[in-house]
Amino acid sequence: MKIFFILLIISFQAHCGVAVKKNPGASMSWFPSDQFVRLEIEQFSTLDSKKATMQFKTQDAAAIAQLVTRISGLPSQGDKMKSPSRDTVKTSLRFYPEGEKDSSLIEIYDVAFKTPSTGFNVEISEAEKKLVQDIRSLLAPGLKKKLLKVVGLSVEVPEGKVTFVGNIYKKNDEPGMPTIGPTNEDHFEVADKKGATEIIKIYSGQVPPQPKAVKVGKNTYTINTFKSSTGESLYDSYFEITK
Repeated sequence: MKIFFILLIISFQAHCGVAVKKNPGASMSWFPSDQFVRLEIEQFSTLDSKKATMQFKTQDAAAIAQLVTRISGLPSQGDKMKSPSRDTVKTSLRFYPEGEKDSSLIEIYDVAFKTPSTGFNVEISEAEKKLVQDIRSLLAPGLKKKLLKVVGLSVEVPEGKVTFVGNIYKKNDEPGMPTIGPTNEDHFEVADKKGATEIIKIYSGQVPPQPKAVKVGKNTYTINTFKSSTGESLYDSYFEITK
């Protein structure tokens, strides 16, 4: 009899147009797929701005996949609805699949991600804070900044620039060969104002990668890929340039 009355109430609510609450635990997806070939990031100084003040573009598939994984790990059901003010700083990330049709748009308002439910998370987790910081660093890279290893990301210095151009990972597990474990080579291009360039390789494997001193013009800079100048861990997704 009790079950009968519960079903009767639900039927009555549906007939009268009364909203029946959905399961609050139901999740929504950030992306329709996880296969993307290009990423464009733009930052706007206000919510109504049409022209971006900062931009970054990359076709680094590995870096794009890493960002997709990190964003997908955030809660997708925002539990806070808010109307942002006009002076809100908006950051948009457009992920393009093969063929570059139907891009996926992700937006950050100030320091919070707008979730697929169009709300925001009341409690901003450390993972979300770090992700926002990493994305902002891609838009404004500089000295003594913890930067993601994204192909094409450059740090400008007065004498030229230092650019991350990729890495080579080797398993070193060929039959009949000595077992030495996997090794990795991070490649950076150092370019001066006169057009001279040099490829710098930083190795890691059995031993941690060491800081690498490089000359740009008449000045010496250091590329860190293991520990930052403040002792923060960089390995193996980040790098830092110091003078």
